[in-house]
Amino acid sequence: MPLFDAPSGARIHYIVPSSPDHSETIDTSKPTVVLLHPGYFDSHFFAKQYGDARLARGYNLASLDHHYHGQTEAELDDKPYDFNLVAEDLLYAMNGIGISKAHLLATSEGAQIAVVMQTLAPERISSLLLCGLLPERETEENLEQYRFMRDACCENADDGSDRLPSDVVHGLHWVWFGGDESTQSLMEEWVEITSLRPSNKLLISKLFSARLDYTPMDQELWDAISCPVLVIHGGNDVVCSERVAREEFNKMSRAPKEFHVVADAPHLLSWTHPLNVNTLLANFLDHITGVDSRKAVLRLTNKKSFPRRTD
Repeated sequence: MPLFDAPSGARIHYIVPSSPDHSETIDTSKPTVVLLHPGYFDSHFFAKQYGDARLARGYNLASLDHHYHGQTEAELDDKPYDFNLVAEDLLYAMNGIGISKAHLLATSEGAQIAVVMQTLAPERISSLLLCGLLPERETEENLEQYRFMRDACCENADDGSDRLPSDVVHGLHWVWFGGDESTQSLMEEWVEITSLRPSNKLLISKLFSARLDYTPMDQELWDAISCPVLVIHGGNDVVCSERVAREEFNKMSRAPKEFHVVADAPHLLSWTHPLNVNTLLANFLDHITGVDSRKAVLRLTNKKSFPRRTD
């Protein structure tokens, strides 16, 4: 299990799913895309991007479990969630695993971390690929809902077990996936493996603090973003409306940027609509890097179809 020690004391878990020999090494001949998962999930969330031929053959894909998620080890305390600390540690970990510069593909809370990483080290971020933005400023009604859900997570499941109550699970399913029935099995698996359990109150408090204690960035920091930006928004996103997402998008006034809406898609649309999302990602990356990911796929196909003779 590859872990990298970060300055805060956290040990950052990472994988390089594009590595054909599973060596977790970076191919320096290709641009690198670092993936940052949404809150409450881990790097396995991007399985449908790892399996995309254009992304996996045209680019290095390196995914990091950020603090308090997956196999990353980070000490829990009762302090508010610190986006700067997380971003600094992830930048340090990137260096340690041989990634001096990268495109950041990030979803939901991961997108907010990615933006902070860009403001801290703009010379190291080639582009921002943001899929499912969160509002910079939550309404008081939304904050009240988050507080209610945080408190409900501290109650045992309906059968008394140390698992989340069914109404919390249904609520999260609606928030993340719009209640899409095709994601029901994913939710069931998540309930079984998540560390978010009533007995783990420090974790509950920390994760919900990312929304409840979030401080919006100053406009001057948004203005400083000049790398290419792609925003992909779900047309049925109940977390962040298209109007609010476009407002966030327009704050990056100096950046060359694109905004795309995937009709009928929920907040975590890279899971539910991978074909749409992966095509937009590969097209955008090919455009800004000069890589022809379609040819990369064909080269691999031809190599497998016509092995070199040895006689």
